[in-house]
Amino acid sequence: MDIGINQSRIHLIYNPIPKSNQTILPENQETNFIYVARIQFNQQKNMQALFDACVQLKGDWTLHIYGTDSTDNQDEYRQCVAYIKRLKIEANIVWHGWIADVWSKIQHADALVLTSTSEGFGMVLAEGISRGIPAISFDCPVGPADIINKDNGFLINNGDVTQFATAMQKFVDRKVYFSATHVKKSITNLYEDVYYPRTAELLKKLL
Repeated sequence: MDIGINQSRIHLIYNPIPKSNQTILPENQETNFIYVARIQFNQQKNMQALFDACVQLKGDWTLHIYGTDSTDNQDEYRQCVAYIKRLKIEANIVWHGWIADVWSKIQHADALVLTSTSEGFGMVLAEGISRGIPAISFDCPVGPADIINKDNGFLINNGDVTQFATAMQKFVDRKVYFSATHVKKSITNLYEDVYYPRTAELLKKLL
């Protein structure tokens, strides 16, 4: 619009997500949260906020972290480790490092968590939801608000760590339940079998 294109010719099509035949369910006992992203303490990925939420939790829970620190000297990872030790929650954190096919390695999960300050789309949210995993994410610009809804998780006011912890605690206390089938169906508009025909139809209108 800023460069003079008519608004009627601008359409939002999101990113296509392949449907997954995999379903990842919770364990019967302990609550497992998963984080799948780069290791960054307080930059874009804002893991400090995630740890600040975790320290407020009561009960049996584990945070599984899948990702790597891209800095040469692992400064981001070191900051994270030092911080969780200061918070005394290191026993609840499992570092898995970078895994090429991460979803094939995740056996159980109650929720996927994301505390980013910004996202381009939040593809990891959609990838998790396509496997039946509900999500908890800050309502950061942009993406999470287009993916998370009442059927698949909690969209948290951007930066509200206490609200984030409250949502996590609901999983720990077993006070919330999301059907994996409904979670998967909640992003039907993003799946490839819907995305590609919709995009093709829009292109026909624009030509």
